[in-house]
Amino acid sequence: MTIAQPVTRLSVKSTKRHLPVELIYYEACQNKKDAYHREKYLKSTYGHRYLRNRHSHYFTG
Repeated sequence: MTIAQPVTRLSVKSTKRHLPVELIYYEACQNKKDAYHREKYLKSTYGHRYLRNRHSHYFTG
């Protein structure tokens, strides 16, 4: 979900049943092309590992 998408009762199907949603990570990009490539990376196996390692402290009680 991008920050431009409002988190409301009419939000995307993937978050609709999980409201309220809390923002725990944010990245800014210079343009849409950079954002597209970053999102593709974060959805890859290496990207998942990066996020898991970077945010492991947040998800441990």
